[in-house]
Amino acid sequence: MTHFAIFEEASDGRIWSRFADIDGIVGNGATIDEARESLLVSIRLASEAGEVIAADSTIAVERLELGLPA
Repeated sequence: MTHFAIFEEASDGRIWSRFADIDGIVGNGATIDEARESLLVSIRLASEAGEVIAADSTIAVERLELGLPA
């Protein structure tokens, strides 16, 4: 099973991670690697606890070039 992960930098410099298509599972860390591992631990723990891990209704994820000035 493959899912897309999103990594975002918070104002304090930490990296937050979440799945693009699974609600309620998040992770964080000082680096992308730490945030990725935290996200994987979060989904493992939820699964082991018997929580229902349901994908949302996202049908596509695209990277778009906006062409706006920087």
